[in-house]
Amino acid sequence: MKVSVGILAVLVLGAGSLFVLEQNQTPVSVVDVQTPQASNNDSMTDEEKVIADWYAPLTSFTFGRISLQASIADTDAERAQGLSGTPYIPIGIAKVFIFDSAQQWSFWMKDMNYSIDIFWLDQNGTVVHVVENASPDSYPDISFVPPVPAKYVIETKAGFAAENNIGVGAIANMAALERVR
Repeated sequence: MKVSVGILAVLVLGAGSLFVLEQNQTPVSVVDVQTPQASNNDSMTDEEKVIADWYAPLTSFTFGRISLQASIADTDAERAQGLSGTPYIPIGIAKVFIFDSAQQWSFWMKDMNYSIDIFWLDQNGTVVHVVENASPDSYPDISFVPPVPAKYVIETKAGFAAENNIGVGAIANMAALERVR
């Protein structure tokens, strides 16, 4: 088996950010490296504290024509936690679930405090199914399942799909997120 190894350079930019570069590549992303302990900083706004406590680190990506910050869930524990227990999802942030294979991944609203839009995407980053305004009241009676397999799931604040005209066929730049995993 042949294995190729790339060199990854990480530049510290200050203000708690890292700039990630792959060998012979353009910049991959800016990753916020604040930790939950940083939320004790009195100079942070309430929203900055929520982001530091619940969503950091963040990675930039595009979804349709919209630029967002992704909080990536790519381990079993992170995927099981998802947005459960979070007070809200800030504007401009999405929870992105990355799976190892495409399947009909089922999502529920256990321990959710607010409604969300849920998007299932195929291995190419194309939206194959959308549920708008999934409500916490749907738990435990309803699980949301796409009609076709998906490799990625993106959760956003409720209303994001309608506000940004993102539906089946829209494309997200998932390659940018896969590179920082």
